[in-house]
Amino acid sequence: MMTDVTRDTLPLKNDHELAEWLLARFPGVDRGELLKEMVALCFYWMRWGNKREERAACEFLNELQRIAMKVLERQK
Repeated sequence: MMTDVTRDTLPLKNDHELAEWLLARFPGVDRGELLKEMVALCFYWMRWGNKREERAACEFLNELQRIAMKVLERQK
């Protein structure tokens, strides 16, 4: 059984350590495939979700693009 991730269940770590902590819970999962599934789910929510899901999807996708641009700039 998986426990929900809430503020109260987070270990005391910085954001990147928390990301590694969560992803480490699924050792055999390809991170690229996981990201693709999450992005596809967001597009599904934008088409078929309620207003809350649609807004969350838009925010996630916009943030994903912002972070991707930031990573590209760092790589230059």
